[in-house]
Amino acid sequence: MVVKMILVDFLIGFPMYAVYMWYERDTGLVFLSSFTFNTVAVMQLVATTNIVQFALIWGNCLYRLINERIQHLVSSIRQMDDSVEYWNGSNAEQRYIFRHIWRHLNILRGQHYTLTESIRDMARFYNLPLALIMSNQFVIIISEVSKHR
Repeated sequence: MVVKMILVDFLIGFPMYAVYMWYERDTGLVFLSSFTFNTVAVMQLVATTNIVQFALIWGNCLYRLINERIQHLVSSIRQMDDSVEYWNGSNAEQRYIFRHIWRHLNILRGQHYTLTESIRDMARFYNLPLALIMSNQFVIIISEVSKHR
């Protein structure tokens, strides 16, 4: 994530501004204010995108951990199915083991539900700001294109 921020956001973004400033060479008040507003809008878009991207990457890692724990529980059940000692054991021991597995699966189900709801809430929260920032960029780009015609 840090590498992406350094390589993409700064090393590619700022040379674009340098090229823009080179072609626009006049340094009037209108140019400086539009350049400042455009820079602020781009940095807001970059920061918001980085937050969303980080949250999605973190959610992906948590989903992977939940899936690994489920896979471990399923492999434990498969080993019990192959084990003759388990089926020859007492009913109380079997109930204890199944309750333990059920408890773990219930906890994992709750964690999965909570993580899914958190990602949905984050997506709902950032829908409007991302749309506003992108519409702001669209207006800036259209105004620059119409100004140069």
